[in-house]
Amino acid sequence: MSSNDPMLAYEKAIQLIGLVSQEIYSRFNAMLTIHGFFIAAIGLIFTRGAETLTSHIILIGLPIAGWFLCHTWHQFVAQGVRAQEFFRKKARDSEQYFDDSVKIFNELHKTGLVEESNGKRRVSAFKGSAERVILIFEFVYSSLFVLFSIQLSFWIYEKLK
Repeated sequence: MSSNDPMLAYEKAIQLIGLVSQEIYSRFNAMLTIHGFFIAAIGLIFTRGAETLTSHIILIGLPIAGWFLCHTWHQFVAQGVRAQEFFRKKARDSEQYFDDSVKIFNELHKTGLVEESNGKRRVSAFKGSAERVILIFEFVYSSLFVLFSIQLSFWIYEKLK
């Protein structure tokens, strides 16, 4: 097998698509779990009553940390989808060397089952769904930050009376 063997390039591209897909979903699930812990910690501290300055600071700090973590999560998703699209394109390009029975990615690309961004702001289905989930968490964290900031203001006002 030569180093320019199209079948080898095709097989490697297929393997890398699978690897990147597993990586995307693993990272997504890990980040979802981490955010679940953040929300649970916020809920636990809130329901026990924020009676000290430290608990108020934690209640404000956790939503801030969660909000910034959402940006990391977004980068994980975007990078993974870009890598997946790159390897899908490599597989499609390699299919030109084979008969029609091997042209799986070219056929999938035509059907729209596999969406790829093409510079016209088209977003893959997974990336679009993942971004909506991340946006929900950002909204929750922003709302909690505002709520807890107001609560801290009232708490400080009561202490200064």
